[in-house]
Amino acid sequence: MYRYFSLRALAGLGLLLVVSFLAVSTVSSSPANSYSLALRRYPYLTDVVGSYATINWSTDRSESSGGVRFGKVGSESCTAHYVAATKTAISVNSVLQYQWKAQLDLEPGTQYCYRVYLGTSPVNEIDLLGSDPAPAFWTQVPSGADQTFSFVVFGDWGQVDASGTNSYQADLMSLIAASGSRFAITTGDNGYPSGSQQNFGDLIQTGANISAIFGPSFWKVPGASLPIFPAVGNHGYFSSDVNHPALITWPQDRAASTSGGRYLKETYCCLNGSISRAYPSAWYAFDAGPARFYVLNTAWQESNVGTSSEYEMDYDYHWAPGTPQYEWLQADLAAHPSVLKFAFFHYPLYSDNPHEATDTFLLGSNSLEGLLKENSVDIAFTGHAHIYERNLASAAGVINYITGGGGATPGTLGTCTALDAYAIKFTTSGKACGSAPVPTSSAEVFHFLKVTVDGTNVTVTPINALGNSFDVMNYSFTAGAETTPPSTPANLTATTISGTQINLSWSASSDNTGVRGYGIYRDGALINTVDHNTLTYSDTRLIPSTGYTYRVDAFDGSGNHSARSTSRSAVTQNTAAYTFTAVADAYVSASSTSSNYGLTNTLRADNSPDFHSYIRFNVGDLSGTVTQATLRLYTTSSSSTGYQIKEVNSQSWEEATITYANAPAVGSVIGSSGNFASGNWTSVDVTALIAGNGIYDLALTTTSSSNMNFNSREAGSNPPQLVIETTANTGPTATPSQTRTPTATSTVGSETVLTFTAMADARVSEASPTNNYGNATTLLIDSGSGSAQNGFIRFDASGISGSIQSARLRVFCTTNGTNNGPAAYLAGNTWTESGSGGVTWNTQPALLSGAFDNKGAIGTSTWVEFDVTALVSGNGTYTFAMVADGSDGVTFSSREGTMPPQLVVTLDMDTPTATATRTSTATRTRTPTPTNTQADTHTPTATATPTSTNTPSMTDTPTLTPTPTNPTADTATPTATATQTSTDTPPVTDTATMTPTPTNTLVDTDTPTAMATPSRTATPTATSGAATILTFITEADARVVQASPTTNYGTSTNLQADGDTVQISYIRFTVSGTSGSIQNVKLRVFCTTNGTNNGPVVHLADNAWIESGAGGITWNTQPAQLSEALDNKGAITTDSWVEYDVTASVTGDGTYTFSLVADGNDVVTFSSRQGTVSPDLVVTFGP
Repeated sequence: MYRYFSLRALAGLGLLLVVSFLAVSTVSSSPANSYSLALRRYPYLTDVVGSYATINWSTDRSESSGGVRFGKVGSESCTAHYVAATKTAISVNSVLQYQWKAQLDLEPGTQYCYRVYLGTSPVNEIDLLGSDPAPAFWTQVPSGADQTFSFVVFGDWGQVDASGTNSYQADLMSLIAASGSRFAITTGDNGYPSGSQQNFGDLIQTGANISAIFGPSFWKVPGASLPIFPAVGNHGYFSSDVNHPALITWPQDRAASTSGGRYLKETYCCLNGSISRAYPSAWYAFDAGPARFYVLNTAWQESNVGTSSEYEMDYDYHWAPGTPQYEWLQADLAAHPSVLKFAFFHYPLYSDNPHEATDTFLLGSNSLEGLLKENSVDIAFTGHAHIYERNLASAAGVINYITGGGGATPGTLGTCTALDAYAIKFTTSGKACGSAPVPTSSAEVFHFLKVTVDGTNVTVTPINALGNSFDVMNYSFTAGAETTPPSTPANLTATTISGTQINLSWSASSDNTGVRGYGIYRDGALINTVDHNTLTYSDTRLIPSTGYTYRVDAFDGSGNHSARSTSRSAVTQNTAAYTFTAVADAYVSASSTSSNYGLTNTLRADNSPDFHSYIRFNVGDLSGTVTQATLRLYTTSSSSTGYQIKEVNSQSWEEATITYANAPAVGSVIGSSGNFASGNWTSVDVTALIAGNGIYDLALTTTSSSNMNFNSREAGSNPPQLVIETTANTGPTATPSQTRTPTATSTVGSETVLTFTAMADARVSEASPTNNYGNATTLLIDSGSGSAQNGFIRFDASGISGSIQSARLRVFCTTNGTNNGPAAYLAGNTWTESGSGGVTWNTQPALLSGAFDNKGAIGTSTWVEFDVTALVSGNGTYTFAMVADGSDGVTFSSREGTMPPQLVVTLDMDTPTATATRTSTATRTRTPTPTNTQADTHTPTATATPTSTNTPSMTDTPTLTPTPTNPTADTATPTATATQTSTDTPPVTDTATMTPTPTNTLVDTDTPTAMATPSRTATPTATSGAATILTFITEADARVVQASPTTNYGTSTNLQADGDTVQISYIRFTVSGTSGSIQNVKLRVFCTTNGTNNGPVVHLADNAWIESGAGGITWNTQPAQLSEALDNKGAITTDSWVEYDVTASVTGDGTYTFSLVADGNDVVTFSSRQGTVSPDLVVTFGP
């Protein structure tokens, strides 16, 4: 606090704050930053207690929905999971914004990374961090853990001069970010002069008293990774805002609820003649390691003291025996026998500053000081006085610090006292008390405290704005510490509740000083801790049809842990039910076609006039196959006819901008409700629409002319729900890796399949460039600046003879699907999986080819196949790299996981004699196909040819027991054993399994050789005539949007052509392997969710553009059109291929770009190469 703020000289900040604080200058020009201009407060963390975390940020009001994607660092993509955020309308210096928070349920002591988003449309959603790397943070140190950790304490901060700067505070923020601390706690007065939203500010506005907290140089620097727990101070204690700025900006909901504290606005009336007013009641506690942390409320509004003082008012309401905070603290201290206890509050117990003096009302046995002393609190950290001061414990008190040097105007020192151990100030000159030297500049007084906990040893290190430490103190708080562990918890039970939940219970332990809590372990890993009086735990978010093993231990206040209990196991049920609430919803009205109703509490349906509603769900973390999906809506009206749910033809709408005029068309009816009464839940079966994880849009309509009303997600209760039921998948049987004794089954026929299991695999992480993950059970593939992860998989292919028909890299997606899958590359073989020299980001092998078979959407619990035919030329060692081209990561099983990667090679091999270059695990099977007369399809071979340094000779002599070929059924699975003898040393025995299949009759009258670079894969088809067909997959595609002229959409899963909100799409191909004359060329695109009555035209365009990333194509940088219209389409239906004749533009081998340009206002949506069905170019040529 600086009580006489408007009257006192500002010289104490030197040249920093010599400008009057009354001169307000606001600058709203857009900064040149890597994050979105819609982002107004950079994301920051609060309420990180136990297994919880809250991520906060603010934006403009351009959209009304948003969320967070997050994942575990090292084992998941940073976008593996999604949580919708809630918003509160705020005004920052009269600029309207939304303050957002997303509450995450995580695991304690675990590192996570995340990204924040505005909007929910998969087409238009904004990644607010732009090209910034995903921030990472640690959840709280588990209660009872014995690990060493540090935290930061500072106070009286958030003050800027007329130009919006404070270099001392900026320096402290950088030092705090680099301190290696796990969290920060303030001692109050967060934002000057009034703790208002204007003082807090944002990333854009600047001026006197503006953006002193959230300006780019301040809390943005540490806040994205360092959770904060601010105590309230007298500055900003009163606010006329409906939502108190301190409570809405720094939410601590779970800390307050789990500790029984308070964190809300309450009315205080009317002691000592004061006026009735609403103030924050903000006190709570949390655990970290062996310590208990108390964030307390010692503050009052200076101008509402009646006949008393601010100190007396604070005491009378907060600290007199019998007051709510006093009673809560007394009970909590007694109930938590921790060897370390720290308290944080604003008013100082002892202060040498004559203006922010000792709070005598807090002293003595009947007030806060006595309560702390009685319950063995070790250190009290306070603020209010803008100095640094360390005081010895009084006879009735505890060691206490004043840390008021966080950035506000420096204060002074008066008379030094006997309790002063160390105190410093600098205004126009320096002064010191105790053992402190006299400071020579303000930079020596601006400071924060870094506190390190190591068992019962605590080190307090003050660090000033110069980065120098001073008055470092080491404490050993051994009073009450002991070494006897609690007894082991007994009678543990594990009871299956559902497909996603197992409940635990156990009997209480005992301890000589009292049990502090219990640790819950699943499959050997700590998943949570509970308080000593909790003897049950529900483990949720499990996988159906999966077994789990649990144990429990007890720990006491000294950090002693019992032995873990006897283990108990349970298997989740085969079926599971998941409930998702809407992430966006709105109704539209034909009576007001340009009005948006996304923020109303109601969804409406009416046929005359037309009202209908749109509802969106983000479905994630499903496991198994969907068996039932039910939409649930809560009615606030009655109907005798009911409503209908329909598909939505486009997902481009957003909650805050959808109107009747721009709303997407709706499709066919999915289901109907029947009649209903007001005040009840209604339901509609929508199973036909829900295939698994993804974003789903539903339209609420009716044929009735009577209006129907339902709760929207803004209603505050009973929002729209989507309930999905699944049944567990029966996954494929994994082939054991590196057995060196493969089995093979063979049958009659000319086509043979060899299946090789990975001999080595690993992922590398840009965020941890020297870490090796070769023993991990997963391969994570992700993109993003600073957070990229690549996967490498190596196979030894042997036993190959005859011609290779196809080669497919197969990987199993486990728990994290994606809308934009990675591509496969050939990579160098000179890497080691793990151990000494194990592959890392810094040592990863080089890529030897371009991208092959770039994938779009990938679901969980499914095999994904990459066509790598052009990369496999015969026997040898092959490394494949999987590299993402988007930020929506994906997780595959590694060879250490349950479903190891495979390389499946299909051969045209009538003779079962093989010469191998290396021996590996192989499973031979025949691929059953019905008898058929067809053209023979060939894939051009890339020029890259891996070589092997080990070439053993092997003779393969299988003995076959064939089964007669069935020309129509695909059911035969005969087996026979093949014995192979190797002449290499050491000897290797391979046993192969071969399966016969019906015979294809192939007519192969021509055998073209297509010479393709590795990044250009064509599929040529030779027919019985003179013509040959080559099919090329797009190598790049993107759309550009006039309304967003600087935004790149190169990683989007769709292409759009629209003449209203003008959008143009570009598609590029590289054609190779043609000869003779071009007879016909067709551009083929697949219409997905939004058809049209007037399709776009196609033009030839310039090739000088980049799909995504740096320099990625935008409206402002789109290439020129090089031709008139080549073809023009009329009506286009959804779920259909559309062919454009572009023969006139393709003359032979070369690179070609085509543009799709609308000539009407009816938008159409096609799949991009990142979507499910990539565009292709079909070239027919002849001699």
